[in-house]
Amino acid sequence: MRKRTDCWLSVILIAALLLQGCSTLGVGKKEKQNITLKVMGQTDVITRFKPMLEEKFPHISYEIIDPMITLNAEKIPVDGWDDRIATIIEEEDVDLYLNYYPESYIEDFPLVDMAPLLTRDRIIRNDIQQILVDSAKGTDGRLLQLSPTFNRDVLFINRKLFRELGVPEPRSPMTWEQFRQSALALQEKDATVHGYILNMPWMLPFYWVAENIMGWKQIENRQLRITEPEWRQLFEQLYEDMMKASFQNLGDSPDRDPQQAGMYLAPASYVQQMIYEQRTSEDWTITELPRDPSHTQMTPFEATNNFAIHGDSSYSEDAWGVVSYLMSEEAAVRIMEERIAYGFVAYPNLISIGDFPIEPIVTANGTPWSPSDESLTEEAYRSLTDTFNGNFEAAAIGLVTFDTAWANAEKKVQELNADPGSFEQ
Repeated sequence: MRKRTDCWLSVILIAALLLQGCSTLGVGKKEKQNITLKVMGQTDVITRFKPMLEEKFPHISYEIIDPMITLNAEKIPVDGWDDRIATIIEEEDVDLYLNYYPESYIEDFPLVDMAPLLTRDRIIRNDIQQILVDSAKGTDGRLLQLSPTFNRDVLFINRKLFRELGVPEPRSPMTWEQFRQSALALQEKDATVHGYILNMPWMLPFYWVAENIMGWKQIENRQLRITEPEWRQLFEQLYEDMMKASFQNLGDSPDRDPQQAGMYLAPASYVQQMIYEQRTSEDWTITELPRDPSHTQMTPFEATNNFAIHGDSSYSEDAWGVVSYLMSEEAAVRIMEERIAYGFVAYPNLISIGDFPIEPIVTANGTPWSPSDESLTEEAYRSLTDTFNGNFEAAAIGLVTFDTAWANAEKKVQELNADPGSFEQ
């Protein structure tokens, strides 16, 4: 009789334990506690993500902290934005950051390293996702930001304009010189069209072409290289092609219509605008950027919606659940179908751009991109920028010669190179 009693006691205990784990949702499942994640980011961007996230995670609600609302309400001048954003980050107990990277404002801010979580949860990455992960890792190997979407710079070629003017359509791959020759050939036929456009203000076209097309580094061994002979040659070309007009306009890039240009250097997402305007692949095509033969690094895959997780958040696991879900193909389908986020999802089979070629957008065309780990301090960069802008604004309206403006810029570079305090890593 004792053995039978012991048996019944065991059965009762097991049943009690099972009942404790039951819920109205089903046996063995616990109801998840309702929580609110505080998300810092742009209100309209977060709002577009919310429906799909609320459907996937019904126990999570979202409170949006938008620094721009505070900055505008308090009429903070632009040069005071960083300090005010740092204060907001310190005051608000935010769990998840979207396109706001706390370490840009507060040194050594605690953020979750997502690299071990990718391994722990056995999240398989495709080629593009792996490139995004690798490029997001710091020199210490930590992964503090992760984006489910990307963009990439490409070359749009106005096939219709080349055809109408009787100029051979350029073919990829092409060098910078071949690219400019095609642009100049168009302008020789019709001086009212632009050979190419790159809608960037001030000095940005110079830096962008040097880095992305020529493969040059602005700083090497704590020395600025931007006034060396080959850099001057590039600057002179860009100055005549477009930058002179920008300097004449006090830095603003002139309003140039891509439809009146032979070639347009721009983010690949511009193709969506072309589709909206009912442009076809008969009128335009997409190729990879022109590049110097010695430039072997791939055109960067740029993250467009970077998420970071507060390391001290009580809901860091829930926040990681949101981020990891957004990396999934399931989420990618929603992002593309509902046009939730700027850029492209990392699943090429889901990218729909009509008859335009997708290869220049998704194909890795070289060795992994490795940006320079050297930079100017903020003060040195401002000093350099002011020198270039002031001198070439004067040159653009005829107050000084180009050579005088360049000599002044060269002198400033020499001053910065002589001061080790001009540089940081």
